[in-house]
Amino acid sequence: EQALYDDALLFYKFLIKSYDPSEIILYGRSLGTGLATELASKVNINQLILETPFYSIEDVAKSRFPIFPVGSLLQYELPSYKYLTKVKCPVTIIHGTSDGVVPYESGLKLAESISITVKFVKIEGGSHNNLISFNRYHETIKACLN
Repeated sequence: EQALYDDALLFYKFLIKSYDPSEIILYGRSLGTGLATELASKVNINQLILETPFYSIEDVAKSRFPIFPVGSLLQYELPSYKYLTKVKCPVTIIHGTSDGVVPYESGLKLAESISITVKFVKIEGGSHNNLISFNRYHETIKACLN
């Protein structure tokens, strides 16, 4: 897990050679939201966009296998909720209500777990891999980039 975080930081260090941190928008999708959130908790960026994020990997695993002790079986934690509390830039979360991979409730729980203002964009009927087909998704991304 630490190696993944280190790789993300290495990429950020490469970016700031050519771009000011105020120009950098960090975007994470699905599993990448954990890495993006951890990186955003340590560096300066313009904003953080998370598509189909999770509260933690354990939270997602528990929703799929509620009777198993999944916490002790997981190799990675990716506790997005811990890192999001340290993020100092605007945060936008986009999640579909019909996500069968990362439950909508996990993304909502993440947004509600912190005191900073998070723009939470609910895409009614959106699943894990089709949010890009919704106008609301495009409107949200466009608003973030302007």
